[in-house]
Amino acid sequence: MADKVAGFCNFVVLLLFLLNLGSGIPVDQVNHIRDYISEREPRRYWLEEVVADPRGTDTEFVIGLRFRFSGRTNSRDIFEDALPGVDYRQVSTNRTSLSDSQIDALFEADLLYYIEETMSRVNNFTSYPVEMKTAFVDSHFTRYATDDFWDEVNDVDKNWVQKCVTYTDDPVFVKATDTRMKSRIRDDCNLMMSYAVAIGDSISTYNPCFDDLMFPYGQEVGDDLNEKNDDGSSDEIFIAIPFPFFDQNHDSLWVNNNGMVSFLDSVAHFTPEAFPLDGNRRMVAPFWADIDTRVGGEVYHREISKPGDALLDRATQEIRRVFARQGSFTATWMLIATWDGVAFFGASAVGQKKRNTLQCILVTNGRHSFAIYNYGNVTWTTGAASDGDPDTGLGGTPAQVGFNAGDGIIYHTVNGSRTADILNIDTWSNVDVIGRLIFRIDDKEIEDGGCNTEGVLSVYPSFGYMLGGQRIYVSGPCFGDLPVYCKFGEHVVRATKENDWTASCTTPIFYEVGRLEFTLSTDGGETYDKHRGIFTVVSEENRRPRIKRDDALNWHVTDDVKITWDSSAIEGQFLKVSLYGYLENTATGEADLKLATVIGDNVENIGSYTFDKQMVNEERYHIGAIRITETEANLADHPQSLWSDIHPLKWKYNVDSLGFCKDWAFTVEERDKTFLDDLEPCPCTLQQARVDAGRFTAHPTCNEASSHIGDNCERRALAVHCVRANEPSGYGSGQQCCYNNEGNLINGPQEYSGGTSHRRHHDGIYPYKSPGLVPYLSHYLTDILPWEHCCHYSNDFCHYYYDNRPSDDCRIYEPPRPGGGVGDPHFITLDGLEYTFNGHGEFYLIRTETNDFTMQGRMMKLKLQSGSTVEGATVFTAVAMSTRTSDTVQVQMNDRRTLDAWINSTEGNTGWERVDFEENNFWTFNGVSVVKDNIGNSSLVTVTFSNGVSVQITATEGTLMMSYMIFGPPSLKGKTRGLMGTWNDNPDDDLLSADGEYLPQNSELRDIHYSFGMTWNVSEENSLFRYDTGESHATINDYSYEPDFEIPTNVTDYVVDLCGENTQCIFDYKVTGIESVALTSKEAVVQYENLVEDTAKVVSCGFLPTPANGSMIVDKYTEGGIATFTCNQGFKSTGSEQRACLGNGSWSGTQPECRAVDCGDPDPVSHGIPIIVCTTYNCTVDYTCEEGYNLQGVNNRTCQSNANWDGESPSCTKSTLKTWQLVLVILSGVAALVIVLLILLWILRHCRVKKPERNGRNQWHDATAPRDMNAFTNEAYQLDSQMGQKL
Repeated sequence: MADKVAGFCNFVVLLLFLLNLGSGIPVDQVNHIRDYISEREPRRYWLEEVVADPRGTDTEFVIGLRFRFSGRTNSRDIFEDALPGVDYRQVSTNRTSLSDSQIDALFEADLLYYIEETMSRVNNFTSYPVEMKTAFVDSHFTRYATDDFWDEVNDVDKNWVQKCVTYTDDPVFVKATDTRMKSRIRDDCNLMMSYAVAIGDSISTYNPCFDDLMFPYGQEVGDDLNEKNDDGSSDEIFIAIPFPFFDQNHDSLWVNNNGMVSFLDSVAHFTPEAFPLDGNRRMVAPFWADIDTRVGGEVYHREISKPGDALLDRATQEIRRVFARQGSFTATWMLIATWDGVAFFGASAVGQKKRNTLQCILVTNGRHSFAIYNYGNVTWTTGAASDGDPDTGLGGTPAQVGFNAGDGIIYHTVNGSRTADILNIDTWSNVDVIGRLIFRIDDKEIEDGGCNTEGVLSVYPSFGYMLGGQRIYVSGPCFGDLPVYCKFGEHVVRATKENDWTASCTTPIFYEVGRLEFTLSTDGGETYDKHRGIFTVVSEENRRPRIKRDDALNWHVTDDVKITWDSSAIEGQFLKVSLYGYLENTATGEADLKLATVIGDNVENIGSYTFDKQMVNEERYHIGAIRITETEANLADHPQSLWSDIHPLKWKYNVDSLGFCKDWAFTVEERDKTFLDDLEPCPCTLQQARVDAGRFTAHPTCNEASSHIGDNCERRALAVHCVRANEPSGYGSGQQCCYNNEGNLINGPQEYSGGTSHRRHHDGIYPYKSPGLVPYLSHYLTDILPWEHCCHYSNDFCHYYYDNRPSDDCRIYEPPRPGGGVGDPHFITLDGLEYTFNGHGEFYLIRTETNDFTMQGRMMKLKLQSGSTVEGATVFTAVAMSTRTSDTVQVQMNDRRTLDAWINSTEGNTGWERVDFEENNFWTFNGVSVVKDNIGNSSLVTVTFSNGVSVQITATEGTLMMSYMIFGPPSLKGKTRGLMGTWNDNPDDDLLSADGEYLPQNSELRDIHYSFGMTWNVSEENSLFRYDTGESHATINDYSYEPDFEIPTNVTDYVVDLCGENTQCIFDYKVTGIESVALTSKEAVVQYENLVEDTAKVVSCGFLPTPANGSMIVDKYTEGGIATFTCNQGFKSTGSEQRACLGNGSWSGTQPECRAVDCGDPDPVSHGIPIIVCTTYNCTVDYTCEEGYNLQGVNNRTCQSNANWDGESPSCTKSTLKTWQLVLVILSGVAALVIVLLILLWILRHCRVKKPERNGRNQWHDATAPRDMNAFTNEAYQLDSQMGQKL
C-alpha cells in the first residue's frame, strides 16, 4: 500500500511540474493517455534485452512499461524521482526486481517526459483533441512514427489521409509479423483518420489504417478523378516509362469507366465479350462490366514514379513475395486505378445501393510488368443493358476478368469470367491474400501468381556455382504441412518454406557443371515427380570470389594474412572461417573438398578478418579454398556460404616449390606426352581467335573485355587476351593460346606469358565427379598448380613447366569460313558467292547429309513500326539450328528485347523455353551455348555448338530485321547443302537445288527464286521452329508470294551518297525506301569483308628455340616475322643473327649457336709454371715460378669477351734468399700445414656426416650439398692417411 501511495504522490508531483511548464494539458487528458498506453504496453518484471527500434537491430535494456536504462541522458533522474530509495544500479544490473506498483510509478513518471517530447515534435499540440494527442504520444512512445511522418504532421498543405498513408506505408509496418504491434499501430492511425473525417479532410471510402488490401486512393492522396459518365474513359495518359504488356512496349493508356485499362485506344463497349477480341482492344480488365458513375461511385487514377516512394516499395515486396524468379525486381513505375463504390448501368432505386469497389495496379521496372487486382467489395456483376436485373445487378452477361491483346488471338481469362461465379471474386486469391489476384503480364503468355498442383518449377536464380552455399527460391507447387525438399540432380537438400507457394534451399557442393534436373518434393521426400525444372551449375572458375584474399600473391611469405567479404552477403552476427582442401585419389576414385582446419570461430561479421596462418611442415593438401559460414551452421544441411578463389595452399602447408617442380616434371605421367598429339591447334592471330568462337572461348581472367580492371592477365605480363579450346580432346585435354598487344601468338617461355597445353580440360569431362574429370578442380590440380610452383614460387625453373606444357605454334591451324545473310535477303555463301533470294517462309540455310549441323531461316514481309508491311521485300525474322546431339536453338526478332533466343531441350520434355538473358548473358545447354551482348542500340546473339560451328545473329533496335553470320569449321567442308551453298572452295556450284540441279552464278533473280531458293523450303515435319500463339507452319509459309525481281538501274545521287557501290544497300533502298534497312545491309557486307580478311589462312613458321647462352626477340611467328638473336657477353654467334618467316612456312638462314670466345693459350713466362683449366670466356690462368724464382706481377689472368687475356704477363726472377732463410720459410710452411691438418682430423673424428636421404615428401633438402660433402669427406680421409705416412 505504501508503494502505491508513494507512486501516486510522485505522479502528482511530476504532473504539477509538467503543468507548471505551461503545457496546458488537463490532468484528465494525461490520465486518458496513460490509461490508453498502459492497456497496450506489456509489463516486464525483470530486466530484459529487447529490440529498441523496430527499424533497427540495436538492443537496449528495458523494464516495466518500456522504461529504458540506456539511450537516454535522464534515465537515472527519472528513475530516482519516481522511486526514491530504490537502488538504480541494483535494478539496472538485474539484481533487484520491481513490484507492480513500482513499475506503474516508473511508467507514469517516464510518460510525462514522453508527452513533453511529443509536444516539441508537433506544432500546436495542445489544440488537438485528446484522441489525437493520445495517438501522437503512443506513436512516439513505441518509436514507430518516422521523421517523415512528423514532418507531414506539421505540413499544413498535406491532408490527414495523406499523413495516415505515410504512417502505415512505412516498410516496417508493411512487413511486420508482430500482430499485437500491428494492431496497436492501426488503432493509433484510426484515431487520426477519425479526426480527418470529423474535419472533412476525407471524402473517399478508403481508410489506410485498416486496409491492407487496397492501395491508397482518392483525391486526398493526389489521385485524378474521371468525370462522372457512362461508357467513357479518361483522356489518353502518357506514362513516364514504357510499359510492357503482351511483349509490346506502350507509352500511353486509358482508364476506362467500364472496369478496364486499355492501351491502343479507349474502349467503350459495355457488355463484356469473350476473349480473345480483335480491333486493337488491348486491355487489362479487372472487372469489365457496365459501370455508370452517374448513378454512384468514382473512378480514380494516378501514376507513381518517384524513386524511394513507399508504395513502390510496397509493390516491390509484393511482387518478390509472389514470384520466386523476381528476387531482384524493383518497381520504378506504377499506376493505381480505383473504381470506388461504383454502381451499374440501369440500376433501380434498390439496385443503386449495390456498389463495387475494386482496384487495378500496374507495376513495372521497364522490363517486367505485373497487374495487381484488388477486390474490396463486389455486390453486382451485370448492367441492365447486358440483361442484368436492375434490382440485383445479377444475371445476363456477367463481368469479364482477364487480359486481351487485341489481335483476336492472344488472351488470358480468369476462370469464372462471364459466369455468376464472378460475384465471389472478392473472396478469391492466387496469392494468399483474400480479394487479391496478381499476374505477370509483360510476356505473350500471362503468368498467374501463386501455386499449382503440378507443372514447371520457377527457380531463382536458376544457376549457381560449383562450391554451392547459394540460396535459391522456388515456386510452383502449393505447400502443405509436410517438409519440402529440393533435389539438384542426385543431391537432396532440405528446403525452408517462405510461404504457401515459395520455398528456399541452399545449393550443395557440386563436382559437375551443366544443366541438372531440378525437382521438388512436397510430401516429405516421398515423391519428386510432379514439379520439375532445370538448374544450371557453372564452373567455379567463372565466379568472382565472395571472399577476397588481400595481397594474395604474397601469402606464402607473410605471417599474418587478411580476408575481406561483403558482410551483408551472409546472415549471422558471428561466423566460422574454415579452410578446405581438395584431393583426388585415382586408386579409390575419390575427388572431394574436405575440411582441413577451422581458421577462426565466432568471428564477428564485419567484413574483414586478419589471422596468423600458422604454417605447418606437411603436405596434406595442395589446393583448396576458404569458406565462411554462420557459426552455428550445420554443414550437413548445406548452409549459406561464402567462398574464396581456388588457390595453392603453400601458405598453409610449407611445400618446397623447387622440389615439387622437379618431382612433378619427371613423374611417369608427365613423361607421357601423347596427350599433346590430339590438341586443337591455336589460332595464329588475335583476330582469328576472336572470330573462331565455335572452337575457342576467351579466358575469364585474361581477355580484352575483362571486368578485372587492373588485374587482367595479371600473371602473364605480355598477354592482353587468351583463349581456350571449347571442347576437350580425345584424351580429355585442353589448349590455351595467348596473344600480345599486337595480336600475335606468344610462345610460352616469353615472360611466362604464352599459352600452354592442358592435360586436363578446364571444363572437365562428362560424367565428371571422378579424379581427372572434375571441372576446373582437376585442371587446377594438374595444370595450374605446377605452373604456380615452377613459374611463380620458383621462376628460375619455369622451363620445366613449359617442357611439359608447351605452347602451340599454330602451324596446322585452319581458320573457320564465314558466310551469311542480311537485309532483303542477300546471301554470301561459304565459298563467297553473293546472290539475292526473297522467300516467304522457312528454308534450309545449311543441311548436311549426316545431320552434323542443320540451320533454317525464316523470312517474312518487312513489317514497319506502323504495323504495315512492305509487299516487295522480305527479311530474316528468325533462324533455328541444331546438331545431331544438341538442343535446338531459335533466335528471333522481338520488339522489346530486339533479339530473343529460345531453347527446345532434348531432355526433360520441357518444351520451348526463352533464354533469360537478364539473369545471365551466357547459358550452356546440351551441346550448345548461347550468349547475348548488347552494344549500343544493337544486340548480338552468338550460338556455339560443340562441333565447332558458331553463328552470330545481329539486329539493331528499330530496324525490324536481323542478319546472321555463320563460321564453318573445317569439319563441315564438303558436307553442306542449302541456301549457303556447297562449301568446297568452288563458288561455281553453290546454286545447287534440293533436286540436284545446278544454276550458273549469273542466273536471273526469278530463276534463282523458283529453281533454287524455293526448292529448299522446309516441310512442316522437318521444321525446327517454334510458333507463337496464332502462328503455324501454314501461316508462315506463303508459296504464292512473289517478290520484286527488278534490279535497280537508275540510281539517284542520294542513293550513291548513301550506299556507294554496295549493291545490297542500293537494292534494299530501291525496294523498301527505308534508309536504315539499306544501311544495315551495307554495314553487314562491310563486316563480312573484314571477317574474310580476319579469317584468311596465315602461314606460320613455328616457334624457334632460344639459343643457349643467348636471347631471342621475335615480333611474330607468322609470315613476315623477324627473329633477332643476341649472344650473351663472352659468347659469339655461329649462325644467322636474324631469321625471317617466309611464305613457305620456313625460317630463313640457320639457327645460331652462342659459343664462348676462346683467348687461346697465354704467352709463355720464362721459368714460370702456368696452371690452365680452360681458355674460353671467364676462364683464368694461375701463375707460379720454378723453385728459386719469385713471381713478379699478377698471379692470374682472365679471358675477356674480346678474346684477349686481361692485364700483362707476369715474370719470374731468380730468388735472392739465403739458405737459412729458405729453410726457415719451408719449416714455417710445414708447421702451418700440420696445424691445419690436425684441426681437420679433429673435426672429422668428432662430427658424423650422414649420407643424404630424401625427406618424407620425396624431395631433396639440398640438391647439391650432400654430394659435395661426400666427396670432401673421402678426400679428407685420404689426405689424413697420406700426411700420417709422411709425418
